[in-house]
Amino acid sequence: MLDAKIIKILETIEDIEERRSALHTLVWSQAESLFAKGLNPAAATKALKAEIAHLRVNATIDLHRAVNDAWDGYLQERSNYAGLRALKTRTHADSLIETLRSFDEAQVFKVGIPTLDNAWGGVHPGEISLVVGAPGSMKTALTLGGVELYLRRKAGRVLFLSLDMSAAEIIRRRIQRRLECTGSEVDRLVRGNSPRIGEALADIAETDGERFFLTDNSEKQHGLKDVLGLINTIAPQLLVVDFLTLLRAPGQSDLDAVNLAVPALKQAAQTNGMAVVLLSQMSRASRSEQAAGKVGGFAKGGGIAEELAHSELELLQDAPLFAGEPPRIIATIAKTRRGVRGASYQLGYDGPSMVFSGSAVRVKRERPQKPVFSMDFEGPA
Repeated sequence: MLDAKIIKILETIEDIEERRSALHTLVWSQAESLFAKGLNPAAATKALKAEIAHLRVNATIDLHRAVNDAWDGYLQERSNYAGLRALKTRTHADSLIETLRSFDEAQVFKVGIPTLDNAWGGVHPGEISLVVGAPGSMKTALTLGGVELYLRRKAGRVLFLSLDMSAAEIIRRRIQRRLECTGSEVDRLVRGNSPRIGEALADIAETDGERFFLTDNSEKQHGLKDVLGLINTIAPQLLVVDFLTLLRAPGQSDLDAVNLAVPALKQAAQTNGMAVVLLSQMSRASRSEQAAGKVGGFAKGGGIAEELAHSELELLQDAPLFAGEPPRIIATIAKTRRGVRGASYQLGYDGPSMVFSGSAVRVKRERPQKPVFSMDFEGPA
């Protein structure tokens, strides 16, 4: 409980800005004490909200942000924080550059395409969403756009598990976005010591604000236990797993891996108030069904992912309408609890930089599914 002397001091401060500053300092101190007792930021916020409600202090602060600021400071003081620096953008950017030179509403996750976001509803804290599609359907590109938007809004810490591509490839993608060029052009600019690379990385650093944590499978195969450990250490507000079935342990099937991972990640999302975005590939059979017009149920590893997810976006690289045009990227809302289920949109994008433009046009499937039942006009026999 809050010390009575501290409460009395707070109540005697006359200037409202001074009271607000004193209250922020008090929350920071109390939060650190709760962290030391094993509480995470979500639990600490809940405990402090109950305590502060009894204060007769005419001043308000953003309690959620104050507690998360305290958590950032707490992380830096912990003995294992040095190891976390290996997950930061700058580390992976340095690795990328070195390699190439020898021959980088705030709490709701949205993809940054207003029409699609409004119809889909986004991913709120405590929720899980799936982004499903065949290879080449731009799942990672769409999700990265949402991550960039999340970071620019300073919404919170992001833990990005790039289990398919290397961390260096993710940094290259982020540079491509800023320079509006191909990955090969990024490589050429790095080898030529172009100042544009430095400018792009400076913008990435400013966007990240020490809130972006990135790791891949280059050092070890990440399993569910590793991910839960990182969640406990970093306490991210947004977790991205690219992609889901690569969390499997050696010898484990896709089905077993997903059956273990999704319930555990959903529990972690709800316990920590964390938004979770899980990318999933499709099997060959699912790709054929998708091409035939079917929607939903395509995530690899069985149906539990769709059952436990709050929403699902399904991406399809469709044929162009006219010869000579690039393939079309179609996003279908296969599942949502607050949007328009079954709605499909053609997304505008720039192929070389793999960046979505923000435009979306409603489309409809040419081959709708046939009804299972027909009307019985004869009535009972």
